[in-house]
Amino acid sequence: LMVSGKPRQVLLNSLSAQMVELGPLDQKSLKSALADACKKWCGETTCVSSSINGGGKSHYILTQIGKRQAANERFSYRRVPYHESSTSGTLVARLSKFGGTRERNAFHIDIGHIIPANANTCLFE
Repeated sequence: LMVSGKPRQVLLNSLSAQMVELGPLDQKSLKSALADACKKWCGETTCVSSSINGGGKSHYILTQIGKRQAANERFSYRRVPYHESSTSGTLVARLSKFGGTRERNAFHIDIGHIIPANANTCLFE
């Protein structure tokens, strides 16, 4: 599955030598496609965003997790930082350290206030 809003993004078909050019998606369509894909392939996924620093995103996430744990839902909170020196490799390494467990996890990809210019591409990968 590949969903992209980046102009001139292409989807490569690994079963043949064909290349299908896909046009960019508008923001509403991209959010809808990602929500559907995450629901089907990733389990429960929630995106919390704000256009300002200190807008209460982390507080909201921790509050929601606390409420669900208080209701005896068994899962662990996992904070994964993403900041200016992060790459796709460091992000994978951080996520991989939580592998090998059968417990349910709540992953919080905590995006810092200073991020590299290629952050969208890196997170998309």
